[in-house]
Amino acid sequence: MNPNTAVDRVHTGEAIRCPAKGRDRGHSSRQPARRIAVLLLTAVLIIGTFHMTPCRVWGKSPLSSSVLKYKKTVAKYAKKEKISSYQNILLAIMMVESGGRGKDVMQCSESLGLKRNSLKPTASIKQACRYTRSLVSIANAKKCDVNTVIQAYNFGPGYIYYVARNGRKHTENLAAAYSKKYSKGKKYRYRNPYAIKRNGGWLYGYGNMFYVALVRQYL
Repeated sequence: MNPNTAVDRVHTGEAIRCPAKGRDRGHSSRQPARRIAVLLLTAVLIIGTFHMTPCRVWGKSPLSSSVLKYKKTVAKYAKKEKISSYQNILLAIMMVESGGRGKDVMQCSESLGLKRNSLKPTASIKQACRYTRSLVSIANAKKCDVNTVIQAYNFGPGYIYYVARNGRKHTENLAAAYSKKYSKGKKYRYRNPYAIKRNGGWLYGYGNMFYVALVRQYL
């Protein structure tokens, strides 16, 4: 769909033009047509904006069909690693990491010391479940919350120890402080809707301090 084309048609009157009978009836006869044009233009703009706006990370968003096709595979390896309660979280992580596209759908090749995108989908999911299980084990031992595990998927296990020393509960402020520390305060633009809402659209150069919010939108 090209909403711009639809807007142009309404604006020029093409979408509402009808054959005229007899002579021009003057300004008063054109008023209803103009009101209809305005209403149509408003509707097109609203619909176009809805379709062009990225997923809202401050509300509920659906998983894509590309992710859902891996649901059974995620369930299989989550069960094998005894983290079945994290199955939906793992699917949400996949949605954030790759949208279910490409080879390394969980983006975890580097957790094995491999080059990025080295793993194929099944191997990627298998490693993600194994990696998440290790994070859950550490978090349980340190009595940290589930959100700490989710953020640690992005930051690494060091974040769990950091949270354990700072209240045992993940917050965006803790994630920001951790990211700032390991990036030495370096920032870059990040035009994600949630980041724009929170701080105008930027991240520190270490991981993603908004990772929990990005994942949580799909839960």
